[in-house]
Amino acid sequence: MFVEGPPKTYVPSWQLKCTDNYVWPVIDLLLAGYQVVRTASALSRSDASYRGAPISHGADVGAGVSLTLLTSVSSGLGFTRVSDCRAAKGPDLAPPPRPRAAPYRQMRYGSGAEPYGDRPSLSTEPPQRTLGPPPTAGAATAPAGAPPAAGAPPAAGAPSPTAPAAPAAPVPPARPVPQQTDWE
Repeated sequence: MFVEGPPKTYVPSWQLKCTDNYVWPVIDLLLAGYQVVRTASALSRSDASYRGAPISHGADVGAGVSLTLLTSVSSGLGFTRVSDCRAAKGPDLAPPPRPRAAPYRQMRYGSGAEPYGDRPSLSTEPPQRTLGPPPTAGAATAPAGAPPAAGAPPAAGAPSPTAPAAPAAPVPPARPVPQQTDWE
């Protein structure tokens, strides 16, 4: 009784206003089952058991049969309408979904595929990087004040080993580079 089927004219599937769940037909089916049991109980009783009752034996059986037919037909019609509604809406019972973000893909650090650089440090302070000249690859430097290796020519612009060394100019401290601390 409370189920609405699809309209007779064409309507796009996401605009259909019809019942697409089986709640009411199942309730009607349960009521029909109850009426079958109640009517069978009334049929098994004798006329003597209805003395002093507000309804006669024949009226009770007639009401039981009528209500069984009514709820059975209502349940069958409800199942048919819901089935027609689901067929009209197609496989998707909802409006078209909104586009979603790509799923998170976990990457291994050190694989060269990190979109945000190296693995974040587990310390509480962000790493401090400094601006300055990059280290030269493969250049082995001797400790300061060490004599050059035997047989090696002196470096260009280097003072001769016999000349006194000039005092070194003070080097300003390196500036820290701000780091992004929220890893999203």
